[in-house]
Amino acid sequence: MTEEFPKPNLTPGRNLEKNMLVSFSDKEAEIIIPNLSLQSQEDHSKEFSIQFEKEPIDLEEGRTYAQYAVFDKENDKMLSIVKELEQYKDLPEKEKLSKVLDVLRKNIQYPYKKDVEDLKAKNPDLAEWVEKSNMLSSGWSPVNLSDTFEKGYGICGNLSLAYLYLADKVGLKGVILSSDEITNINRTDNNEPLFKLVDVGQRAPEHFWCEIELSNGEWMPVDPSTKLIGNEKGIEDFKKANYVGRPKTLPAEININAGLNCPIKINFLPGEKYGNAVCSISKKKLISLSAEKKEFIPYEGECKLHISIIKEKEIDSKIKINNVKELE
Repeated sequence: MTEEFPKPNLTPGRNLEKNMLVSFSDKEAEIIIPNLSLQSQEDHSKEFSIQFEKEPIDLEEGRTYAQYAVFDKENDKMLSIVKELEQYKDLPEKEKLSKVLDVLRKNIQYPYKKDVEDLKAKNPDLAEWVEKSNMLSSGWSPVNLSDTFEKGYGICGNLSLAYLYLADKVGLKGVILSSDEITNINRTDNNEPLFKLVDVGQRAPEHFWCEIELSNGEWMPVDPSTKLIGNEKGIEDFKKANYVGRPKTLPAEININAGLNCPIKINFLPGEKYGNAVCSISKKKLISLSAEKKEFIPYEGECKLHISIIKEKEIDSKIKINNVKELE
């Protein structure tokens, strides 16, 4: 059954532009500002908030997750690890999370530079594969999940996909989130740095991790790279390190009047089902490739912003729109 999208006048609000008309369904939202006035590059509309709800994904063969982790096909190594996990199927869900993480990291290591240098003497072919996969640089290359398990090495995106794969085998599903705003801290459990690549207090490189939905609706963050789980103690480390995540790419199509711009950046706090994007509409930044300075052209008139969640783009996480409201 196709849901009829409501007409854009269901929840009118007041703002600096006299009226903001808002309507939304699970997969679409429309914001109309009848009288938007932007007289300088610094001007913007009044802020409004879009609340999104995240939903777990079903892994699909052939898809690329976390930008570079490819879910190809199961191999014998993967199936043997799945068999090992069968003994934990009847455990409480939060215990399953720990067991899956233990089994995963027993079989897949994070390729720190020093470890790879040591590996060159023991297994030069494997060390060469790690380097060719660009795991030690920011120029990521696609890596098949089967190779991640077979070779026994993977970085955050590979480990996150591998964790979702194994969690699914014990009845748990989740999402992959990303952020480039995480700060390295000393862990609560052992007072060691959470990340080894940067000093405590510095921002970590762009990072991927998982959140798993439990049967009671609770969400539990799990970082397979740092072996951090958001239990009663671990959740405070997720918050302290600023694990505010979002899908790597917003799975939506955004249509707005020519010359206008509305960035949408969702913030899912650790363990939270709902995430907010605080937005405002402004003119697109003026970019000139020549020495001639571009002249700012004011905007005066109606503005219409339409957001559509696209199923085909819902890769690392499914999302739906839960609320749209004007901010005071």
